[in-house]
This record gives sequence, C-alpha cells and structure tokens, in this order.
Amino acid sequence: MIIDTPKNTANRAYVVSLIGRPNVGKSSIFNSLLGKGQKAITYDMPGVTRDRHYDFLSLDELGGQTKIDCILVDTGGFYPAMKREIVDHADKAQVFFKAMVEQGEEAIRESDMVLLVVDIREGLLPYDEMIVRYLREQQKKFWLVVNKYDHDNLEASIYDFYTLGVEEENLFKVSAAHGRGIQTLREELQRQGLKFFESRDKSTELEKGITPREQVVGRAAIVGLPNAGKSTLLNALVGMKRALVSDIAGTTVDPIEAYFDLFFGEKAALLEVEKQTYGMNLLFQEYEMFRQNNPEVYRKLEALDSDDPFQAPSEMMEESDDIDCTEESPEISPARTQELYKTLFDEPIMDESSVAESEDPTGETYWRSVHLVDTAGIRQKANIDEEVEEQSVFRALRCITESDVVIYLIDTSKGFSHQDRHLIALALEKGKSVILGLNKFDLVLKKYRDAKERREYLETLTCTIPWISYCDVIPLTAIHSRGLGRLRQSLVRTFLSRKVKIPTGELNRAFLELCDRHPARLKGKSELKIKYATMVKGNPPTILLFVNRSKGIPEQYKRYLKNGLREIFRLRNTPVHLVFRCSSDLSKRMREVAPTVHATNS
Repeated sequence: MIIDTPKNTANRAYVVSLIGRPNVGKSSIFNSLLGKGQKAITYDMPGVTRDRHYDFLSLDELGGQTKIDCILVDTGGFYPAMKREIVDHADKAQVFFKAMVEQGEEAIRESDMVLLVVDIREGLLPYDEMIVRYLREQQKKFWLVVNKYDHDNLEASIYDFYTLGVEEENLFKVSAAHGRGIQTLREELQRQGLKFFESRDKSTELEKGITPREQVVGRAAIVGLPNAGKSTLLNALVGMKRALVSDIAGTTVDPIEAYFDLFFGEKAALLEVEKQTYGMNLLFQEYEMFRQNNPEVYRKLEALDSDDPFQAPSEMMEESDDIDCTEESPEISPARTQELYKTLFDEPIMDESSVAESEDPTGETYWRSVHLVDTAGIRQKANIDEEVEEQSVFRALRCITESDVVIYLIDTSKGFSHQDRHLIALALEKGKSVILGLNKFDLVLKKYRDAKERREYLETLTCTIPWISYCDVIPLTAIHSRGLGRLRQSLVRTFLSRKVKIPTGELNRAFLELCDRHPARLKGKSELKIKYATMVKGNPPTILLFVNRSKGIPEQYKRYLKNGLREIFRLRNTPVHLVFRCSSDLSKRMREVAPTVHATNS
C-alpha cells in the first residue's frame, strides 16, 4: 500500500501496530484513532482483516507540544503458535490465518510500539497470553488496549488482564464503537512519539516559553479561585515547569508570564488587520460605498424612516414584552444544551482540527505566539485578610484588564460558586473573551456515571454560569495535559473572532433580519428603527448603529441584538459592543463632511 508522506514527517517514522487475535476490534480502533470513518473494514466475524493496513496518524492533542505524525498499522488476527502448525492447504481458513500470522510478525518487527488489543467481553484467553509472551521474546514495547469497554459495569473484568504483568499506566480501557477512551489513547501515543523523536539540545529548553518565537497576536490570562490548577495549566501549555505548583492555595502571588505558540493556518493573515483611526471621513466613505454597493438594503433602511421623524435623543422607550432575550437567562437552547453534553460527556474520537500544519509557500509562518499570564487565585473580598494576598488579587484583576482572552479555570471537584460567576461577568464587562475551563474533569466523569446525573450537573452549570450559551466550555485534566488540544483550538477561534471585520452590507442585512423577526416597540405606536450600522473596531467587535432614538434602549433588546450577531457571524467566546447614535446626527454629520471628502478625493 502506497501512502503520501506528510511534509513534516521525520526521516525515521514512528510506527505503531495494532496486534491481537481475530475479532477483538483492531480495525475499529484503527478507524477511531484516524477519525476517518470506515478506513478499515469492520465486521463481527474473525478474519475480515488479512493484510496490513497503513495510514498516517496525526497527533496534536497536547498543548505546548509539537504535532507529530506516526504510521499506524492495522493487522489481521495473530496466533503465534499457528506458524509452527502443519497447514492443510485445502482449508482456505488455515491458509489465511497462517498468512495473517506472518503479516502480524512483520508488523511487530517493524513497530516501535505495539498496541495489543483484547476483548473484555470474552475475558483473558490463552491466546492473549501467548501473544504477550511472543512480544516479550521480541523485546517489543507494548500497551494493552482493552476494547469493548462500553460501560463501567465491566470494571471487575479488568483485573484478570493485570495477571499479564502490565503496568496500570500501560493499560487502556476503550470502546471503539462508542469512541470511549480513544482521546486518552491518542494523547498518550503523542507523548510516546515525542519521546521517540526527541533529540533537542538541552540549552534550548531553558529558553522555552521565556521569549516569543513568533509574532505575538494577543494576551491570555488564566484566572480563577485559589488552587484551581492555573499554574499547572500554564506549565502544560508552555511545555515546561514555568510556574511553581503545589496543593497549597495561594502558592502563586505575582503573575507568571510565558509564551506559547498556536497554529492558525492560512487564517493567520486575518490577524494582520491594520488598525484604522475611525473618524468621520472614513465613516462617510464607508456609508457612500454601502449605498452604492447595497442599494436594495439601503432602500429598505430608508423606508423605515418614512413614517417616523427623528425624535429627541432623551425620549425613553418601553421594554418590548413580546420577546425574552435576557442574556443571563439560564434557558439555553436545546441544541446548545446537547452540544454541551456531547462536549463534556461524550468523549470525542479526535480533536476537531484536522488542518495540516503546512507553511505558506512564500516562506511566511502560520504560527503565532500568545502572551500567557498565570494569575493568583481571587477570593471574595471579605475573605482577604493579608496585605500580600490583597496585592496579588489587585494584580490578578489588572491582568484581566490587560488581557484579550480570559481562560477562566474552575476546580470541578469543588463545584461552582458566586465568585466564579462574578469574575466571569467582570471579564465580559471589560470586553474580554472568556473560555471556561473545567479542570479535574476526570473526577466528574467518575462521580456522575449515568445520563440523569450528568444532565443535572449540566443544568447546575448553566444556571450558575449562563454565559456558556456563547462561551466555549473545555473539560480539562491539566495535571495530565488532557484536553489541551481542544483548548488550543478554542483560543485560535477566539483570537480570530476578536479580529473579524464584518462587511457593512452583511451587517446591515443582519440587523434588518433581527429587527423584522422581533421589533422593539417604543412609546406610543412607533418602533426602534436602525438606519445604518457599521463596525468601527475589533478586539472585541464594536458596532456603531444610527437609530431613530439612541437613549433608553431596553437592555434586553440590546442583548437580543448581540446574541443574534453572535449566531449569524459565529462570534464565539467574545463580547459584542453596540454603540447607539441618533440617525439625525448621521445626516447632519454627512452633510458637514461630504464637501471635504469630495475635495480630497478630487
């Protein structure tokens, strides 16, 4: 079988083979690890797989670690003793099985790591013991992968496999059919592969995380209550022990700074948006371009003002009572609830990102550095009784103000508190994007095993922290560097969202749609009418709207408009700022600035 070699694969590839007796689920695990559906044929019958199947397995599961590519090999059923037996060539099954043994031996011979797959439903069989003896005779490193571990009721059956002399850290409980345990296996394979490829000069390790390797695109602060695992997360993202870690709350006093890299692919160019000073001249130019390029939308917006002359800015409006669009409402859409449940409790087969880390042919890099800050734990003010802690909390709060993104970390073993809610609200009010990290989530999975308990847990989470309706929630086990791949992907999406530039035509169409869907009634019989909208800045996205009345707009309607924009333009994890101005002010200013702009252009 011929396969294309990725550009970043080393000269000496890391080879991982799946070995085991027939029908234990080797091909299912092969497919699950690759995340490519039916790459290898699977069927509940021994002997379906006969040849060795090869494919490249890309592993990018560990934050702060180099992505690796290894060769994954799927094999047929393996019976070491069969090679010594006399085969009846008239019996096709015996011929096939002997050929499969030879294929398996070849796969073991060329492997750096063997994944020995067994079936927990059938238990430990003599053939499994025979394969273990063969692997030890060949002096091959192997892990035991216990497949078909569909539920925790099978835990008692695991102990038989420890009689093979396998260490606990080298035994993996998986269910290829349900994707259970596959992510953990991918993470450990990457760690093992990194050890295989490791040949760095020790002196370069000392500089790791101290200075940025690429252009810095933003600043991220790790925030949370004391002893939530913030320093452990920083060390895991950076890939070295940059911050001191202990079980004692308050270990971190001063903010600890470091750098780590994110891969943005071709979208890295979107981060290079030039900063513009948004003055009236630029506003007029954009308004004229909008009128010329979007005549249909412009006519609709103009028609809104035909029966409603501009009112004084001080006139108040009544709150719309025909729609509940409160941002803090714990009522999250069923689709978002299902998405959250899947994120937290249905372990993904692989990370969402499948983008190859190839570089721009012009020589430009697609990597960018992030300035990362570990902050001191922030307790409630009434509980702060020492000056040192007071200073450390002050600095931590300042780090929130200075950051672009806040990774808010919660120790799930302690639950959620009002202080968590307060600090997240504070970050959003300051215009910071928020990603919620649920640390020590492996303890949650052990504590809540059935679907009812898990849904109750999710309901508690949504009631305490309602902003997860638009903020990413990342389950983490920072001490084992698990879940960092998804956190890195969320950071990439977040930095891109903060720098997005929404075209004026699309923005005005969106507001037309939102206002048509749920109009806001004002005093009397009039409605809120948006004449023109434009995005004046990013980081975070800030929209300037010219409306018939700019004061007293109901807060719930502002939240409705923000949530609508997030949905339409996929603005995840980031606040959206709306600035309202009276549309009569727009007309007046356009008349004043038009002669100057025309004279400049001519």
